[in-house]
Amino acid sequence: MSSNIRWAMILLGSLLLWAPSGIGYFQGRLTFDGALLRYAVALALCSIGVSIIGRMIDAYAKQAEANARKEAAEARRRRAEDLSTPEPKDPTAADEG
Repeated sequence: MSSNIRWAMILLGSLLLWAPSGIGYFQGRLTFDGALLRYAVALALCSIGVSIIGRMIDAYAKQAEANARKEAAEARRRRAEDLSTPEPKDPTAADEG
């Protein structure tokens, strides 16, 4: 996951978490300091959450990439072995003739 996508998710998530506090601030029920503190907490929570999810996605992507490389190497080796060994002759084919 690229860093631009992570930051976009962090900012969007923090704004969504902070939205009720933002509405309270704009209606005069919450002070600027209180709204700012709540946004900082929302930003920290989203940053931690997106980092954990991003690391999990990266780990699974690396594992899938390693498995794909392993399968591709196995397929190349199998093809090379198949080309080097002649096909066994069918013993029943000579009897039918």
